[in-house]
Amino acid sequence: MTWGEIQIESLKKMFLNKEALSVGKLEEYKSDKKYKIYLDGMPQACNEAINQIINYEPIIKAFELQKTNENALYHLDELIKGYKKFTNIVSEGYVHWDLLTKNIIRINEWKNGNIDIYYESYPEAIKNDTSSEKKIELEETFARIIPLYIAGELYKDDDLSLSTMYMNEFLNNLSAMANNDNFINNRIETIYGME
Repeated sequence: MTWGEIQIESLKKMFLNKEALSVGKLEEYKSDKKYKIYLDGMPQACNEAINQIINYEPIIKAFELQKTNENALYHLDELIKGYKKFTNIVSEGYVHWDLLTKNIIRINEWKNGNIDIYYESYPEAIKNDTSSEKKIELEETFARIIPLYIAGELYKDDDLSLSTMYMNEFLNNLSAMANNDNFINNRIETIYGME
């Protein structure tokens, strides 16, 4: 889902319109006093929604570590833009590694081969000048509930009951998706054992 689509879906939740709203007319809506104040407040509300979502469904990325020497310390937060938290390491050959802090990893006995660091990433912030074409960095099902949060957050002064309804719907959907059985359980459990 793009940033423009999220803005339009949010406006649709806040206003009953005789004509269909479209992403192509967003610039026109930004000069319309009916929509302007809400569109100006959407970037911050969208960032708040994304931050809530990534607590349940983090953005995982990979970074190929460049070897400095066989035994070295790597400051991941300095090497990787948007680095938030280490999740895993994958290497082609044998390496011994220790995570000293959440940001510093020590690699020992790195003879050859590539090492990929998997990490949780901070999302790129949405700003007032963010292109309406920008794709939101979340899985599509999570991105689709962002307009509920935006409408709930921005409509508080206009209609508190409607605002509360949208916010509750956002939180219920988020909880249901996070608890969905299709999500991977990253533990290995013994089902059968021999005595």
